[in-house]
Amino acid sequence: VNLLEVGCQAGRFRRCLEGNISPLDKKKVFYWGIEEERELVEKAITAHTWVDSGAAGFYTPSSFLHHDFSLGLPFKDEFFDWVLCFDLLPELSSKEGVQLLLELSRVLKPNAQLLLGWHTDKTSKHLMKDIH
Repeated sequence: VNLLEVGCQAGRFRRCLEGNISPLDKKKVFYWGIEEERELVEKAITAHTWVDSGAAGFYTPSSFLHHDFSLGLPFKDEFFDWVLCFDLLPELSSKEGVQLLLELSRVLKPNAQLLLGWHTDKTSKHLMKDIH
């Protein structure tokens, strides 16, 4: 399973994966986290030993990338089974948000899953109105 987290910040979701995936599971998860803020990528890389949820912390193959989202995503078409994007869209202009959504669609395999999430406030309501 190839999983991409766009706007991964300090890699908390990857650490949740490590806290909750059993080595007995036959599916292997490969995690990619991509973030625009270099400091957060550095924090994600150095926080690799901290595992959320108090579980045993089985190793999840991971890669963290520092990248400017306005350049598109540096992955081939139809590569990911899952793409996650939490709290990033409200930070983008409507044009940037649409561009990112198109890129997320491009890197998803057919029948893959896209999970978007953000806190609701005036900014995010305005974004969704503009995107709609």
